[in-house]
Amino acid sequence: MVVLEGKRRQVWENTWSDSCLDLHLMSSGAARVMVHSWLLNICSIVYEGHELPNLMSILARWGKHRKIVGDWHLKERLKRY
Repeated sequence: MVVLEGKRRQVWENTWSDSCLDLHLMSSGAARVMVHSWLLNICSIVYEGHELPNLMSILARWGKHRKIVGDWHLKERLKRY
């Protein structure tokens, strides 16, 4: 509920759109909650009869500019989820 309220208030306007979810610099726990909420949002879009974008992305790699020490296996965990 907190994540969805944050989306409603546009807290993550550069992180969350209907076609892309950017998880860079998030802990694995925060990323899992964001993915779950994002997928619920995608489901509601479909149930309301709206079209989904042709391409949807979840950006989950830390890359070489990683600033937070955390879970290096986030991408694999999200694939399983």
